[in-house]
Amino acid sequence: TAGRLRVAYLLGESVDALTVEILDADGNVIQSYEGTPSEDAEDSEDEDDGGWWGASEPELAMEAGLHSFNWNLRYPGSTSFPGIVMWAASTEVGPIAPPGQYTVRLTADGETLEQDFEIGLDPRRPQVTAADL
Repeated sequence: TAGRLRVAYLLGESVDALTVEILDADGNVIQSYEGTPSEDAEDSEDEDDGGWWGASEPELAMEAGLHSFNWNLRYPGSTSFPGIVMWAASTEVGPIAPPGQYTVRLTADGETLEQDFEIGLDPRRPQVTAADL
């Protein structure tokens, strides 16, 4: 399966609005997720990691407590239109993010926190370099 980033967050109290964004090294938002009201959300401990066709949209809990979800390291999918032919692909899932520096930004009720992280090269493929990608 493809890699993933486990994003964990602790809410001291329930919130009315929650957004988690993934930003590239230039500060561009490449993926964004919105909070889900508590009656609809479930912790995503066993969340689909993406596979070939991509993961389901993560549900971000908004009640007090420790929560987490997986980002499948993918950009959003492409735009679909009537009559599109995709023999071995899907418009639902975009390309995998290349190795590099990224930021996860959490905004809860107007308060924003950011954490930098790095996607590294696959250690199982030492012959592949960043220039190859």
